Amino acid sequence: MAHAAWELVEEDVFVLRDSCLVYAVRGTGGTVLVNAGTGSAVKQLSAVAGSGDVTLLLTHHFRDHTDGAIRL
Repeated sequence: MAHAAWELVEEDVFVLRDSCLVYAVRGTGGTVLVNAGTGSAVKQLSAVAGSGDVTLLLTHHFRDHTDGAIRL
């Protein structure tokens, strides 16, 4: 099964369609990952992450949004 790829939403904002929509927002100090999905986004984060730290923001605790968090 092919992995989903990051899609550009607008400058420095990307979305990956996983078990939920996972967003990566790139900034000067690092990247904010909104939700973790199943982990596909985390595996592919280097494709869109800037330099600096990665901060994870989980919108809620359901598995489809949090399972990939362990991979960080």
